[in-house]
Amino acid sequence: MTAEDSSPRFRSPEAALRFYFRASELLGDKTKPGLFSHKSSTRKAPRHPNAIVDFLTLDSCFSELNEVEIWLLRELYGPTCFGWTQRKVAELYKEARERFPNLQWTPQMVSRFKQRALTLIEERLKRSNLI
Repeated sequence: MTAEDSSPRFRSPEAALRFYFRASELLGDKTKPGLFSHKSSTRKAPRHPNAIVDFLTLDSCFSELNEVEIWLLRELYGPTCFGWTQRKVAELYKEARERFPNLQWTPQMVSRFKQRALTLIEERLKRSNLI
């Protein structure tokens, strides 16, 4: 095994999520995160990781997240078009209240959902040596 094989593939969970959502646009637009990993869970990972293996590994990280956390991560780390700015927190908060009206949304709640989701993703990525 070379040093290149053992080094982390991403600098942070946020960088990994940006890669995942950009790749998911190409591989399965509007596909729910976690779908690809369910189809390939019996396959053994190749010795030399590549972008597809990274994508499938990241996809498997979504299995422990709920619908709200998945939506929030997609909104925060999903791609934006050239010339478009990243969504403002106030816009995100407003859409969260409209999309999930049964939850009593507060800024602290958004922060908790984000932190819990990032923690779960980070743990899985560390186990897979992606960060």
